[in-house]
Amino acid sequence: MAEVSAICIDQTRRVDDPGQEEWIKNEPGNKYKLLKVAATVFGEKGDLVIYTAQQWHADWITLIEYQRPEEPAVAPITDDDVPF
Repeated sequence: MAEVSAICIDQTRRVDDPGQEEWIKNEPGNKYKLLKVAATVFGEKGDLVIYTAQQWHADWITLIEYQRPEEPAVAPITDDDVPF
């Protein structure tokens, strides 16, 4: 089985939607995946709630793949640079 490494975003600092939990998985090549899960999927203690197929909504789980922009090239510092 492949090892999965993901980072749970700080639950005290919800940036996007307070009705969702978010996890980020870093991938090789400046890529990452963002998994968003609706908070209604979890019970009061953080356990998963059981839903039937008829109750389930496919939009409760979203997986988004991103490409990070390349870092801009930085010119080396020389003796001619003026410090501020």
